[in-house]
Amino acid sequence: MKGMLRKLNVAPVVSRGASATLCCATFAVLSFVFTAFSYAQTQQPATPLAQQPAIDRIPVEKTLPLDGRQVINARNPQQLAMEAWRRKIVHLPREKASACYRAVYPELAWHEVACKMIPQKANPPRVPKGIRTDQVGGNSGADFSASTINNINEAEGQFDSVTTSGTGNPTAYTLQMNTAPFNTSTCAGSTPTGIAGLPGCQGWEQFVYSTDNSGEVFIQYWILQWGPSGTTCKSPVSPSCDGAHAFTDGWCPYTLTDGSGNSFVDCVINGATNSGIGTVSTASLNNIAMTAFPEDATNASDNAIATISGVANHVAGSNEFPDLSTNWNAVEYNIFGDGGGSEAFFDPNTTIEVRTSVASNTNLGPGCAFESFTGESNNLTLVATTSNPPKGNLPSLVFTETNAGNPATAPCSSAISLGDTHIHPFNGRTEYDFQAYGDFILVETGPDFIVHTRQVPGPPDYPGTSTNSAVAVLMGHTRIAVYLQPARLVVNGKTTEIANGGTLELPGGVQVTRIGAEYFISDEKGNSVRADLVTSGSEALWMNITVGLGHSPDTRVRGLLGNPSDRVDEIKTARGFVIKVPVDVKDLYGQFADSWRVRPADSLFNELPPAIIGIPLKPLTAADLNPAEKAHALAACKTAGVTNAALLDDCVLDTTVLKNDLAVRIFTKITPPKFVIKPFLHVNQNAVPR
Repeated sequence: MKGMLRKLNVAPVVSRGASATLCCATFAVLSFVFTAFSYAQTQQPATPLAQQPAIDRIPVEKTLPLDGRQVINARNPQQLAMEAWRRKIVHLPREKASACYRAVYPELAWHEVACKMIPQKANPPRVPKGIRTDQVGGNSGADFSASTINNINEAEGQFDSVTTSGTGNPTAYTLQMNTAPFNTSTCAGSTPTGIAGLPGCQGWEQFVYSTDNSGEVFIQYWILQWGPSGTTCKSPVSPSCDGAHAFTDGWCPYTLTDGSGNSFVDCVINGATNSGIGTVSTASLNNIAMTAFPEDATNASDNAIATISGVANHVAGSNEFPDLSTNWNAVEYNIFGDGGGSEAFFDPNTTIEVRTSVASNTNLGPGCAFESFTGESNNLTLVATTSNPPKGNLPSLVFTETNAGNPATAPCSSAISLGDTHIHPFNGRTEYDFQAYGDFILVETGPDFIVHTRQVPGPPDYPGTSTNSAVAVLMGHTRIAVYLQPARLVVNGKTTEIANGGTLELPGGVQVTRIGAEYFISDEKGNSVRADLVTSGSEALWMNITVGLGHSPDTRVRGLLGNPSDRVDEIKTARGFVIKVPVDVKDLYGQFADSWRVRPADSLFNELPPAIIGIPLKPLTAADLNPAEKAHALAACKTAGVTNAALLDDCVLDTTVLKNDLAVRIFTKITPPKFVIKPFLHVNQNAVPR
């Protein structure tokens, strides 16, 4: 089914600045911008849709790399001019609150057109079930949503760049800007489902562009968990309900079934549609922008706008959730299948960079939440978040999704303890060595996510070094430990075997996947632990531990991998004291190490005897290395392509101390630090409270 839309077996469902100020009302906007600068300059607002050119015939600036893949440039001067116009037009008011409108570039004026009251395919919400896979949306629930502390008063989605390998990509798809489920007065009259673990009745709103009907834009509304299976939906109920569509004349019931076989009723209704507005190939997704504004108390309806080829097409919604503006704090934007829980299936070697921007009365950028809300999906995998500057005046969350190679799903933020042992905390910019041994809190974000590591002394001829020999994780009520000697997985005290490539499902949405000598532990919230057992034949040598967070930034993060502040030159004890550079060895291995050391009674390593406790007498430096072994290590690291000075130093140190070229491998995969904290002997600087 290459290049086609693949249907999934999903049961039908019976649900930064300153804010944008308009003289008439605040509205919801979907904006899709396509390159057609020369075309738009020559058109007038009254040009009939039938006379507008097909989007795929409009020139798009391209480059062709040596491998033949088609790379679509993210921006060119024509697109920049169109983008500036788009940002202005979406904020201009329209004369009527409930009408549909069109505006044509470069004119900054709206002209009324007809709305259509037609049914739309239902785009049901995600219902967790089965094993999570490395793909976006659907049952996997993998997507990066932009989260805020304040309420969102403007949200925007764009594709910064698109790389695709062929022409078999989906021709039918939806672009969805989805709110997170939220509390709403529209739930008045709902009936509790009686199903444990469900949050109860909530609202969920989708701003949708669909390629159906020659391109259309609409808003779809869902009441989630309205009641138990068989419950009648909120009045009015549409007489046309068919189990597959949302109608405009009333709510329709859809029955969903969760992974435990429990069924419940959601309700869905659609607003008006502006259709026949044009379509675009998935190779040109970087020419699409989608913007949403919630309604407010002065506006009787919400609104959506799709801009194609310099023609902005507006549609009024039915404002089923008048309290969205006071309850919206997370938004998801991506490309998905064309309704009904379907999948948008891309050709191999497709990579898309997605940008989600928000305004929430703060200049701070949005946080990252590892969560998807929709039942539709695509076959790409989330591989990285980036810190790119905002476009216009909106702070942004930017991430990459791809199916090139063998990608593995990335968390919102990650940190790693590796080698002998180097700590790269969650701030993504700092590194320090930590050679104490014993049991330590690696990460803790609360009672439902705790990670302990056991560090043991390194080789005898290099005293004062240590390596990870075990990791234990508490996720909810499930305790999982991975041990190095002998290599094994223990779940809630029981040694458990997982076949290579297999996944073990555990209570509370926790699952463990094994690939060779690597174990990946994750939960529904996006928290994860990757235990990479470095082995030589049947012998396990040491362990690299990567911890991922489902939300970032997370002020609750504590532990050796914690300290997620923007300060690269400090570390923090468990008691909240800050140790600044220059860091004295006695502080690093005194109050800092002691504060994160786990007492035997609190250790998650229930299957092991108490840990050996110790600290290095002095830092290990390159001068302490055997010259011949050091020269060999340097050659091995450079041959592998390690060029960053900090990583090269670590690579040489580990390869020499651990006496194995396998130590090189990890340094080809990690991001270089911006600042390395190197402890000194007797600096006479104490920690100070902050």
